[in-house]
Amino acid sequence: MESIGLPQSVKDESAEKSRIVTMKDVLPRISKIQSEKLHRQAIIVIFIHTFNSILILMLTLFVDELNNYTAPVLWYKPTSDRCTQTIVTVFDFSFGYAASAFCILSAVFHAITLVKWDDHIKQISDVNILRWAEYSLSAPIMAVAVAMLLGTRDVVTILSIFGSVHTLMWCGVYSDRVSRSDKYYYITLGGMWLGYTVSTSGIFMNLFGFEKLSQIPLVAWFFTMELLISFNSFGVWSCLRRYVKSETYESGYYWLSLFSKTTLAYTIVSGGFTENRWMVEQTDVALGIFPTTCNTTQSG
Repeated sequence: MESIGLPQSVKDESAEKSRIVTMKDVLPRISKIQSEKLHRQAIIVIFIHTFNSILILMLTLFVDELNNYTAPVLWYKPTSDRCTQTIVTVFDFSFGYAASAFCILSAVFHAITLVKWDDHIKQISDVNILRWAEYSLSAPIMAVAVAMLLGTRDVVTILSIFGSVHTLMWCGVYSDRVSRSDKYYYITLGGMWLGYTVSTSGIFMNLFGFEKLSQIPLVAWFFTMELLISFNSFGVWSCLRRYVKSETYESGYYWLSLFSKTTLAYTIVSGGFTENRWMVEQTDVALGIFPTTCNTTQSG
C-alpha cells in the first residue's frame, strides 16, 4: 500500500517548530538535593528581607531624622483663572516607609514561593509569575522614590511613573514567554530595557539637567546609579539564563535580588541622616507653566 506523504507546508512548519529551543529544553528539572539547597537559600533570603524591613520600619517610627524624611506629593489644581493654580498637598511620601515596603514585598513573594515549593520546582524552567508580580510593585516604589528625591512633586507625574513602571514589569511575563525562542530572545529583552529607559527618562532629566552637578546631593547620585545598576544586572542575569543550569540561575537570582534590594533600601534610608539631601528645597514649590501674559510671582 502506497504511503501518503505530508504536504510540504506542514513539513516546513514542523521543521521550524523543531528548531525552536525552549527554556524547558535548555534547563531540565533539578534534582531533589538541588531543590533542598535552593529551599534553604530561600529561607535565608526571606529572613534577611524581613529583618531589613522591620529594622527600617522601627527606625522610621522612632528616629526623628528618618520619621521626618518625607516629601509632599502635590496636585497643581487648575482654576477658572488661567493665571493661577491651587496647590494641594495630596499626601506626604515617606522614604522610610517606602524602603520598608520595598523589602517586605520581596519577603512576602519569596514566602509564597516557599509555600508552593513543589510546584515552583516543577516549573522552575518556565515563567515565574510571582516574580514579576513582586517586580510590578517593588520597582515602581523605587522609581517613585528616586523621582521624589530628585525633585519631582507633581502627583500626575508620580502616578504616571508608577503606572508605566508597573505595566512594564508585567510585560516581563510576555517577554519571558516569547523570548524562549532563539528568534525573539534578545529582541524582547532589548524592548524591556528600552521601555524602562523611556518610562524613567523624566527622572534623569532632573538629575543631569541640574544647574550645578557639583551641588547634587551624594545620596541622589548613589541612589540613582544603584537603581540603574540594579535593573541592568537583572537584565544581564536574565540573558545568561539560557547558558547556566537551573539551580545556578535560581540561586543567583536569590542573592542578586537580596544584594540589590538591600543596598537600595539602606541607601535611601541614609538620606534621612544627611543634611544636604534635597535637590529641591521643600519651600521652593514650582508654580507651573503659565501663559506669557501672566505676571506670576512666588511667595515664601
